[in-house]
Amino acid sequence: MSRPETGANASSWVAASRRDEALPRAPDTRPAEEPSQGGGRGQRTCAGGGQRGSFGLQQPEGAGIRVPPLSFKLKNDCVGAVIGRGGSNIKEIQSSTYTKIQIRRGCPEAEVRIFGTKAMQCKAKTVIDDLVKKQEEYKTEPKLGVAAVQLSDGKDAMKDVSGEQKLIDWDKFRENILKWNEKKWAGLPPVKKNFYIESEKTSSMSQEQVDNWRKENYNIICDDLKDGEKRPLPNPTCNFEDAFHCYPEVMRNIQKAGFQKPTPIQVLDEADKMLDMGFEPQIMKILLDVRPDRQTVMTSATWPYAVRRLAQSYLKEPMIVYVGTLDLVAVSTVTQNIIVTTEDEKRSHIQAFIESMSPKDKVIIFVSRKAVADHLSSDLGIRRISVESLHGNREQSDRERALKSFKTGKVRILIATDLASRGLDVHDVTHVYNYDFPRNIEEYVHRVGRTGRAGRTGVSITLITRNDWKIAGELINILERANQSSRFFRVTVI
Repeated sequence: MSRPETGANASSWVAASRRDEALPRAPDTRPAEEPSQGGGRGQRTCAGGGQRGSFGLQQPEGAGIRVPPLSFKLKNDCVGAVIGRGGSNIKEIQSSTYTKIQIRRGCPEAEVRIFGTKAMQCKAKTVIDDLVKKQEEYKTEPKLGVAAVQLSDGKDAMKDVSGEQKLIDWDKFRENILKWNEKKWAGLPPVKKNFYIESEKTSSMSQEQVDNWRKENYNIICDDLKDGEKRPLPNPTCNFEDAFHCYPEVMRNIQKAGFQKPTPIQVLDEADKMLDMGFEPQIMKILLDVRPDRQTVMTSATWPYAVRRLAQSYLKEPMIVYVGTLDLVAVSTVTQNIIVTTEDEKRSHIQAFIESMSPKDKVIIFVSRKAVADHLSSDLGIRRISVESLHGNREQSDRERALKSFKTGKVRILIATDLASRGLDVHDVTHVYNYDFPRNIEEYVHRVGRTGRAGRTGVSITLITRNDWKIAGELINILERANQSSRFFRVTVI
């Protein structure tokens, strides 16, 4: 402790001490001097800071000067828990106990000094001990993988508390999962799939009749994805009476609507696009809470590896139905033109195409990036050409307005990213212009499919540069399947 001062200063110090003993004070936030060993000048610190290696305030020049500080050791890895984020814990302790706390890091332990009255020192010490106890309990409590799973020979299957590595019995682990799933769904009533009853005419069809009907209706092919012995495939329903002979009210509505025969394909979904957008975890999360005896139908216009893996993971013993072939095929009603050019000539090509458009033509210009869509639409707008743009950075109201203007014919040119390559149904689109080649060949097929719809014909024009040569082989395969392998052009715009 430092020596008391003499003279007038000592009298004022005693008066301050007596007032402090009568009324407890909140901690002083002014900097104070830490008494040195020789009684000389001390080093200056402040609340929540001070010299390197210390934290807190020093003893004030008034309150508790006669009470020596309470000093004790603290593990260095517990200092952070006592101080708290941004010093929140230690500030709260000081304000609630009317003390001042100094923490000085050392090796191997830190030193804690509490300044204040005896009672308040003990109170602050109790709070600090509680924080340290919570920190130690958190460090020693079992984490994921510490719980023991018994093997058949009695050994632990995971790490124990001592940290010793144990073997994992994966067979037992999978068996426990199956038991848990059975227990989870045990109380549910069975699902009766009796909404469709096969008619006598359908069940009596021979295999030759089934094969001929599927071949005449877009060459439909059905197969069982289950390994080993194949299950019998249901026969197709050739007319509405075979499908709805048990539902006369449905038949009346069908006849009233004027439908003649069933369409082989009723629904097309976008399972591959959901995978590209990263929705696989959400799909898995939904299916985890759906009973396992469900009936699931998954549809997709393309059949890449990711979609096949999704079908095997989420469907139970699935069967596959596809039209024509599983290979990528562009719609046959679209004439596909490929122009080999350079990046610098692209603007000239698009300008020449727009100038050659007839009054009845309507085109979607696909680009790879949102910035390109904005720049190209601005460039055409400066030339007084009416265009609309559609991409993800535009507000929903602006997208709807742009799409409405394009559908009604107010504008005949729509510049869009791949946001418009799926789900956009505008029947009178005459041209699709691929200003930038898409990232993958599947997107090319979807882009081309925006024209030639509802029995109409269409034209697609694709600009290819040296950067796109890596997928030229896949593009040639698509053109060959559509008997258009000679639709490559080398055009120089002057």
